[in-house]
Amino acid sequence: MFPAVTRRFAVGLAGVGGVVAALTSCGVGADYKGEAKLDRYDTSAGPYEPATQEHPSKNVPVPIKPDNMGENSVAGLHATICYFAASLQYMMNTGDSQHLKDIRFDREDLKSYTDVAELFDDKTWLSEVTVTIELTTSAPIRNTDGYQWPAKLTMKQGDFALIRGKVSQVPQNRKLVQSEGDITGRYVEGSWNLSTPKKR
Repeated sequence: MFPAVTRRFAVGLAGVGGVVAALTSCGVGADYKGEAKLDRYDTSAGPYEPATQEHPSKNVPVPIKPDNMGENSVAGLHATICYFAASLQYMMNTGDSQHLKDIRFDREDLKSYTDVAELFDDKTWLSEVTVTIELTTSAPIRNTDGYQWPAKLTMKQGDFALIRGKVSQVPQNRKLVQSEGDITGRYVEGSWNLSTPKKR
């Protein structure tokens, strides 16, 4: 489950310092296999500055919603997944979950993501987190309730994390977390509802 992996990633890195307990688009027929990658970001805040041990990331590029996210089409679902991946990466680098709230999720999924965002503050941040969602088939599988799209989530972290003001070096075996499952998309009232990927 992607929300569980996201939380485990953040809390696991918090545990590096020994404080785990304290931190709890295209048309029909397009081939979408590969990374679900957003094309547009707002960079008007200024040049991006990676996180250091003194400050969190600054001027992180802000995801811009694709124009076709609201389409009742495979292209619309793909655009929503692209925005999801970019918004998740933005949250992991800033602690700001506002863009994830632009996406319709099952209630428990959204709560899982916003709970992770609450772990971050002015004394807790991660370094150089990248999030990718790789779609492993060219198109989703249609079912009676919508679509299922096999996918793999990969989250990578930099060399350190700041946890409650203390710098912790991240061991090699905690720098990468992956999970595979099916993203379920249902078109409801003009937008795509994304459900937690289920393990296959």
